[in-house]
Amino acid sequence: MAWFRRPWVKLTFPDIVLLPSKTRGVHFEAIFDIKYRPGSASQLSRDSCVRRDVRSLSCNIASQWQADEASAAQDAINVELGGYASCPHGFYKDLVGSVELSVDRDGLNAALQERADQVRFERLKWLREALYYDPSLLVIDHLERHPETLLNADFKVDNFWKFSNRLRSAEKWWSPLMAAWTELAAKTQSQQAIEQCMRVLLDAILRLDARLAAEHKLPTGVDKSTAYNSGD
Repeated sequence: MAWFRRPWVKLTFPDIVLLPSKTRGVHFEAIFDIKYRPGSASQLSRDSCVRRDVRSLSCNIASQWQADEASAAQDAINVELGGYASCPHGFYKDLVGSVELSVDRDGLNAALQERADQVRFERLKWLREALYYDPSLLVIDHLERHPETLLNADFKVDNFWKFSNRLRSAEKWWSPLMAAWTELAAKTQSQQAIEQCMRVLLDAILRLDARLAAEHKLPTGVDKSTAYNSGD
């Protein structure tokens, strides 16, 4: 008896399939051309099984590419879809096909903007390192962008070093302190604990600079144990 091969089944997707891209909030539009042969295992909704697997495979690959890389993402998916895959459960075999990917203009612009933002972010990181460890680079960068500064009698190179020291001090001491304080406030459920923390801060301000207490109208000259009770 001749070996029997099951006929090809042409698979259709009712709607355009949206595949996630690496660009936040942007999807590729995918049009699939898929066929397969039924497997030996029974499956009442074999088409659904195939569509699920094709979507899963395609989503995993597409999500690795930015929205302006539709052509590269399409090639990567097609390499996998062109390999005559079979279901590990025996529901289908010889699955093969291709996909066409596209992205709308808004998605393309979003990807380009995200790339520009990343470039700007990397430059800001470099500027921070330069400001911390070699403020002279900031001076050179400033003069390159604004050469007319050299003619300005008020231009002082020392200002770059002073600003660098202030920024470094703020990030080294105040930034971690305020981050810890914010986390403590979020975790603290006890009103008594909150009041205790506020009393400590108030006491420190009064001892170090009473002028600030007056300027910001902080409670002074009263029993600090009740200064931050509810309703006061």
